[in-house]
Amino acid sequence: MKQNINLISLKISDFQFDINRISEILELTPTYFFRKGDKFLYGGKKIEKIRQINYWEYCLEIHSNDWVQVLFNDFIETIILPRKEFLVELSKTCNIEIAISIHYYDGVTPSFHFDSKSFKILQEFNAELDIDIYVLENHTSSS
Repeated sequence: MKQNINLISLKISDFQFDINRISEILELTPTYFFRKGDKFLYGGKKIEKIRQINYWEYCLEIHSNDWVQVLFNDFIETIILPRKEFLVELSKTCNIEIAISIHYYDGVTPSFHFDSKSFKILQEFNAELDIDIYVLENHTSSS
């Protein structure tokens, strides 16, 4: 059985201070970031564009066929809750998002159940929730 790839990310954007401050206060090393004014290439023709905002992301990549809500709850417990006070303060001046991306290969079809405790925590710092599912193999079931 091939394991699914689950990405769970804390994304912070549109802030007006040094990116390193987020890393220092959260005590997390970003997996991806960019600064307002950075140049990047876009599209098939590789058109040069300029970033309009600051962006910081911490992402966990989990190879597992576990239920998504189990992985999500663990992320809340280990990454979010210990840093909640700073996230609440930070949310006053920037955007915060929790993103879940499932690259589905095998196992039980993904389903979601997020308990009210998790939503209450996310509401405290006005976090958005983004969920993407990519089904990468066809599955047949035998009865």
